[in-house]
Amino acid sequence: MNMEPATATPQKSIWGIIGDVFFSPIEAFEAFKQKPTIWVPLILMIVMASAAGFFTAEQTTMDQYEMMKTSTLPAPILEQMRQDAQNPNAILAAIGPAIAVPIFSILSALLAWFIGGFLLGGKSKFMDIWGVGLLAGLIPMVGGLIRIPMAIAKGTAQVSIGPAALMQQTDYVSVLGIFFYFADVFAIWSLVVLSFGYSIIFGISRGKGAAVTIITWLVMVALAMTMMLIGMSFAGVDIRFM
Repeated sequence: MNMEPATATPQKSIWGIIGDVFFSPIEAFEAFKQKPTIWVPLILMIVMASAAGFFTAEQTTMDQYEMMKTSTLPAPILEQMRQDAQNPNAILAAIGPAIAVPIFSILSALLAWFIGGFLLGGKSKFMDIWGVGLLAGLIPMVGGLIRIPMAIAKGTAQVSIGPAALMQQTDYVSVLGIFFYFADVFAIWSLVVLSFGYSIIFGISRGKGAAVTIITWLVMVALAMTMMLIGMSFAGVDIRFM
């Protein structure tokens, strides 16, 4: 009889978990469940979102001006927007995404916590669910960094690695166009990864994990789109479905 003690499985570092999220999500989230932490992925998401905002500030402000110059905004406001587009405040453009990341990730985690825990019977702590969402959220953030040179080369931040790439630039003020912009390759990749994460962290089936993921994502996208469309509507931008 072998009396040697069993060797404990070594715990992965958070950096090892982050690396596995992209191509070995099951291993990543199993390791994360043993020792959950949110701070490294949260900081990484904030830094990457801020970098994307900083380096595409010129293209983003010019896109906003091009969108609004045919609206009903008063001429002085449009002139100020034109001047801002020529001399964008890159620091301010970086601050917005840095604030949005924790807000939207917390809202998304709360919704997933409600669906997975209260509706589907899963068991998990809120901070663990938030951490899973942050880890999966690193994937679209990498997509955002990849779009930086594309935006600079094309002179517009309205670039996509997905179905929105087939649209004309004017299509980005349509409801369908905005939705396609959210549903790029990196977003779909992130959703597949996140479904594994929710299944593991809640202790529920893969199908239920996918349900939590899809419902949460659709609600958050609807919220983001509603905010954008309300803002454009108040500015007098002509919005259409397609």
